Amino acid sequence: MLHIHQFYGTIKFRNVHPIQGGFLRRKIRTQRRPGMPQENPITFYPHRVWETVSTLIPFGIYYFKLRSIRKKIKREPGRRSYMDKALIPVKETEEKPLENESIMSK
Repeated sequence: MLHIHQFYGTIKFRNVHPIQGGFLRRKIRTQRRPGMPQENPITFYPHRVWETVSTLIPFGIYYFKLRSIRKKIKREPGRRSYMDKALIPVKETEEKPLENESIMSK
């Protein structure tokens, strides 16, 4: 669940690649691209606080949504007996199982 949260959440809520993102993103006022001026601390830090809070709240809501889905699945009494075409075990004698079945059927 945490992998889903991290990988999908960083793309959706932070607009960065999951490897570049994290729970708290570190930004330093003095580290800028060459040729760009340093930001004023009076504007940088309030903007940074707002940016952090405005991404952590949806991130947290998404986490609790995933958590509730996980709890519903764990409470389901028939979860262990669920079987789907993708979960059917392949027998060693079958070379092409479900050969006549279309992936896009129905």
